[in-house]
Amino acid sequence: MDELIGAIKDTPLPTVLVFAGIVFWVLAIAGSVAGKITVQPGQQKTAGLVGTVFIAVGLTLYLVPSQVSQRQAAPAPVVQDCISGYVWREAYRDDHVCVTQETHMRTIQDNELAESRRSPGGGAYGADTCRVGFVWRDAFPGDRVCVVVETRTEAAEDNRQAALRVKR
Repeated sequence: MDELIGAIKDTPLPTVLVFAGIVFWVLAIAGSVAGKITVQPGQQKTAGLVGTVFIAVGLTLYLVPSQVSQRQAAPAPVVQDCISGYVWREAYRDDHVCVTQETHMRTIQDNELAESRRSPGGGAYGADTCRVGFVWRDAFPGDRVCVVVETRTEAAEDNRQAALRVKR
């Protein structure tokens, strides 16, 4: 049971919603799942409706970019200049996390290569599914640029160090 909870916890919300919607559809059509979950015939229509809503919301979350998450992304509450040796990362327009010039340039390059690093047919995470060997950068909530694992690790460390790299 702990493994199941851990897997669900690490699964993106849109995936969970779509999966739940499919389960509700199965309940609506078949009336039971594995003989353990049973829906009365009069409630099957409701199960189908709930499944449709879950799937619609899940697909919407997959397909509609979250502008809210990008606006909330900068760890520092106030835009400040970076200390000597650091520049803004600019993973998105208002990204003011201070990083080395090398990291800044790699971030720009990663953004430019983003489309070529996505799986052509989509996959488990929809159109944002990365090709083998790449993962989401996660520099900010909703960041779905595909990068090598080392870059994602570095972005997380840069976020942790953000407050130490600004002028006071």
